[in-house]
Amino acid sequence: MSKDIVFIHSGLGNQMFQYAFYLSRKKNNPNTTCDMGLLKNRNIHNGFELNNIFGIKIGSNAFHIFIIRVLYYSNFIRSLFKIFNIGIISDKESQNYNKRINYFLGYWQDEKNFSYIGEEIRKVFLFKRELLSKECTAIQENIIQCNSVAIHIRRGDYTAPQFQKIYGNICTIDYYHKAISTILDLIPNPTFYIFSNDIEWVKKNIQIPNPIYIDFNKGKKSWQDMYLMSQCKHNIIANSTFSWWGAYLNNNPNKIVICPHKFDNIDSSPYIFLNQWIKI
Repeated sequence: MSKDIVFIHSGLGNQMFQYAFYLSRKKNNPNTTCDMGLLKNRNIHNGFELNNIFGIKIGSNAFHIFIIRVLYYSNFIRSLFKIFNIGIISDKESQNYNKRINYFLGYWQDEKNFSYIGEEIRKVFLFKRELLSKECTAIQENIIQCNSVAIHIRRGDYTAPQFQKIYGNICTIDYYHKAISTILDLIPNPTFYIFSNDIEWVKKNIQIPNPIYIDFNKGKKSWQDMYLMSQCKHNIIANSTFSWWGAYLNNNPNKIVICPHKFDNIDSSPYIFLNQWIKI
C-alpha cells in the first residue's frame, strides 16, 4: 500500500478543502497522513488556522517539507522521482495515485472529492462558539430572527495585478446587483449582512437595500465572518473559498446560494460550485 501525504497550505478556505480531501483519501488508504509544514513560520493570511478554529491538530515532517520546498523545484532531481517511485500530484493531474509515496500538493476545490463523507465533514468543521466575540454573538441573534442573506465581497489581495488576472472581472458590481435583485424576487423582506475586507469600498460602490455591515472581524478573528455567513439563511458568495464554506456549512434546508458563473479566469476549479446553486 502506498504512503500518501496531503499538504495543507494557503488560507482558511483552502485549508478546509485540503483537509476534507485528506479525510476522503484516508477512507481509501489508511496509510494517509496530513502535513502542515508549508505553513510553519509563515504569516500568509493567518497561517495554520484549523487547530485554533476547529481543534484539528496536524504535525509536520521535515523530510517531506524538504522534498516539496527544494527537490520539487529541481527538474533534475524531479526526474529521479520515477526511479524511487515517488509522485508529486496536483489537482490538475490525472488521478494516478499508484506510486510508493504520493505527495498531494493541490487545492482539491471540488465537493465531489468528499461528498460521500459530507456529514462527517460538517461535524469536523464545527466552530468553537466559546471563541466568538460579544459582537459576533449579538449579530448572530439578529441573523437567526430575520430573512438574513450573507453577501461576501472579497477585495484586498484580489485587487493586486497578479491576482486580478486570475480572479478579476468575475464578481463585478453588476454581479452583486443581479444577485441582490434575484434574492429580492425570491425572499420576502430580506436583511443583507455584508462581509468584506474593504467595507468602505462596498458602501461607496454597491447599492444594497437594508444592509448591515460586519466590520469588526479582523486578523485572527476573520474566521468569525465565515461562521456568521454560515448562520445566515441564504448566501451570495464571491469567487472565494472563504465564502464557499460559509454557504456550504449553512444548514438551512431551504437555503438559496448565489455564486458567480466561474471561479477564476484560468479554469482551475471548474466544479467548485454545487449544481443546485444559482450561477450568475
